Amino acid sequence: MNKKGYTLLEMMIVVAIISILSTVGMNSLKGRAEKRALLSMSTKIPMFLENLRDKSYDTGKRYSLKFRLDENKIYVLEYKMEELKDSISELNLSKYLLYEDNTEKKQFERDTTPKGNYSNGFSVIIFDQKRERVLKRISISTGTDGVDYAMVNSYKPKTSLTLSNYKESNKWEKE
Repeated sequence: MNKKGYTLLEMMIVVAIISILSTVGMNSLKGRAEKRALLSMSTKIPMFLENLRDKSYDTGKRYSLKFRLDENKIYVLEYKMEELKDSISELNLSKYLLYEDNTEKKQFERDTTPKGNYSNGFSVIIFDQKRERVLKRISISTGTDGVDYAMVNSYKPKTSLTLSNYKESNKWEKE
């Protein structure tokens, strides 16, 4: 250092160190946000679907479930209602993750039966924000073998999955 201040080289080194540290820090924060979001959605989505199943069973009413995964929303409406503004309940999904059903749709609908079942089974697949990694599958199986209500199950990948093999059921294990 000279008597008048810092040299240009010293300043450039300080700026380079600060930019490296901030890049590392930002990547670490992004990873934590994704992990928190996955943990939260792994709990909230099944609970939301189970609560609707139970409400349908308890009241004997049918409800319509509208998935708008491209908007990060799941809506519950009275049966046969179409307007999302009339929803009686909704779940906001984390913006740090991407979602689609097992047929790669971003929008789909299911109805409940008066006995707490769903009209058809389905899965919600959770990806990282860039859709490079498959993180979780939440599946609804409709009642069979004397069970009248739907079962909600969460699955994690047995190994790292690719976009070409994540639909294979043997690649997942139940949590």
